[in-house]
Amino acid sequence: MSQFFLNNQNNFSNTPFTSNTNIKFGDKLIYYGGMISTVGAVIAFIGSSIVYEEDLKESEENSQESSINQHQLQEMQQQIQLLQRKINQLEQDQGR
Repeated sequence: MSQFFLNNQNNFSNTPFTSNTNIKFGDKLIYYGGMISTVGAVIAFIGSSIVYEEDLKESEENSQESSINQHQLQEMQQQIQLLQRKINQLEQDQGR
């Protein structure tokens, strides 16, 4: 079995490959693969945070547009009701 995982922290300076123990190629692959996967996970997290924030902003804009559209619809309904009253009043005046 490789001595890579059995070494204590005193044998390592900056990286596990600076010690005098016999390091196998597979150990290096495990070490660097772990580093690369960690960096990849961080990049994926940042990317997902950006996408989430964009979706959140988009939904806020849609809700604001929806409230504006709702307000415009209410105003239009009020104007239609007012016009209908005026039409009814004109019809009554003509019938007299």
